[in-house]
Amino acid sequence: MVKAKETVSLLKEERILPIVRGIDAEYAVDLARATLASGCRIMEFTLSIPGIVKEVGRVKEMFPEMAVGLGTVLTREQAKEAVKVGADFVVSPILNREIIDEVKKADKMLVLAGLTPTELYEAYRLGSDVVKLFPAREMNPSYIRELRGPLPELEILATGGLSLIMAIEYIAAGAVAVGLGSTLYKKELIVQKKFDQITQIIENAYNRIKMVKL
Repeated sequence: MVKAKETVSLLKEERILPIVRGIDAEYAVDLARATLASGCRIMEFTLSIPGIVKEVGRVKEMFPEMAVGLGTVLTREQAKEAVKVGADFVVSPILNREIIDEVKKADKMLVLAGLTPTELYEAYRLGSDVVKLFPAREMNPSYIRELRGPLPELEILATGGLSLIMAIEYIAAGAVAVGLGSTLYKKELIVQKKFDQITQIIENAYNRIKMVKL
């Protein structure tokens, strides 16, 4: 079993968290294969995709070397289900106390979200392994630098509407990782089953983010 600490280390190493949302669950395995082919070994599927929980279980069975998480988790029951199907990490878009115990007792990576310094620090204090700045598009990358002046203990995952350029700027400003969704997973390519092109898009983003000097 992959422990939380190992997943946190992988996220920091990869620096990029590809996030799949707004697609049919039937594409999950193909998208996981395309992501892994890019060199990236971590990805998230959001619970806003109907039927995705079962598919995450299939992805984990087929690609055990990949860290796969479930996002948009809002309830204790959803967190329990995520852990049950083998998700390596659980992400909430809010500062969600309800899911903490289920994720922690399974030793999975927990990611809670916030926007203000108070929310982000509270997420950290409650045990969020990395804290999610969301929606990051509404802020400026320099916000990370300012936050980590008085709060250097915050390890921040910036996500929410980011372009590749903004993602690079967030990494340069001190985010440990960035989440990218539709920037990587183009819906028109998915429905046309052009998964090789998706691999190329992710590989380009992955390589450019990896090149950022910290």
